[in-house]
Amino acid sequence: MAEGARLESVYTGNRIVGSNPTLSAIWRNLVSCQEVGHTLGLDHQDTNFNNANLGTCMDYTNDPSTNQHPNQGDYDELLCIYDPAYAGQTLSTSTHSCTGTGHLDSTTTLGQTTKMPNAMTDLDFDNSGNWGRLVSESRDHGQSVYELDFGGGNKVFTFVTWTLEERGRRAHAASQLK
Repeated sequence: MAEGARLESVYTGNRIVGSNPTLSAIWRNLVSCQEVGHTLGLDHQDTNFNNANLGTCMDYTNDPSTNQHPNQGDYDELLCIYDPAYAGQTLSTSTHSCTGTGHLDSTTTLGQTTKMPNAMTDLDFDNSGNWGRLVSESRDHGQSVYELDFGGGNKVFTFVTWTLEERGRRAHAASQLK
């Protein structure tokens, strides 16, 4: 198998963009934490790559060393979004402020299940042949997105950030096709 760091998602239209082509453990922590945060409804606390870190994975940065985990502002935001006890209350930290809505609608997904085809849970993602068809690739061949369609709206998207060696091999192979 060609070497690469990959993040999988089962969300249609989701896109994860790697921040660093080498995807060190520090960058993987930040990117994974940030994408889970977005899934839960968190927004970026800051989108300026060049200012001081806020100590949260929800902060854009050029140096992820102190931005690998959520901070208190992120936990407060979750309370504001989901906990009825905080409806109408303002929670503030030095980096973030929110006013609770308490998830006051009648919609809940607690206890609900979604029936997926058995094949979706039995895949070996270490075998790139199981990733499906290539649907997009960055111009420099550093990132690829594969789609495996099970029908009925059931899809698995595999997001791959290739190692520098594999990126070079892929770029060379593509140039030979021209």
